Amino acid sequence: MKKIKNGKVGFTLVELIVVLLILAIMAAMLVPSMTGYIKKARDQKYIDEARELMMATQAGIAYAYGLEPDSFEAAVRPPVAGSAVTQPYGYFTNYYLYEERRGNLRFPAVDSNGARAKITICKSVIDFANNTSYNFSSGLSDNQSVSALGRNAGFLICFDGNGQIIYMQYARDGRLVTYKDGEFTVQTGNNLRFTTFRN
Repeated sequence: MKKIKNGKVGFTLVELIVVLLILAIMAAMLVPSMTGYIKKARDQKYIDEARELMMATQAGIAYAYGLEPDSFEAAVRPPVAGSAVTQPYGYFTNYYLYEERRGNLRFPAVDSNGARAKITICKSVIDFANNTSYNFSSGLSDNQSVSALGRNAGFLICFDGNGQIIYMQYARDGRLVTYKDGEFTVQTGNNLRFTTFRN
């Protein structure tokens, strides 16, 4: 501290430079950690969306399991080569929600592939879908690129013969959330694709 005119006390130029340098170093240390927090917050948003969809679908699966037992059994088939699921499973995708919104889903007279069970699941999940602020894609295919969905959401849910969800993939805005073995993970990138699931 130096005495200056009128008896006031101030900082020298060197002292100001040292303070600015310390602030710059602290900012450089904080920016990477703040970026990490922002990424985690964004990832958590999509995990929360996937979890809510999974809970709505789980309720629909339980309903179909009790209401359409024969159809439910027909929907659960042996796994296909290359699938992320290695046990018998049935699957449910955003295609059913899209078709239900358009009024195209009808219970078939003859059910050979679990259609009645999947439509029952859909009718339970459609209320959740209608309350979201985003749209679901018109379809989903094996190995489809996540980027092909654009800003729409797409999902794949696999359930076992006991009506429990065992695998899920949910994508929106270029992010792919995967649920497997009780854990959610989030991926971002240019070449993300859904798993093989049709059985």
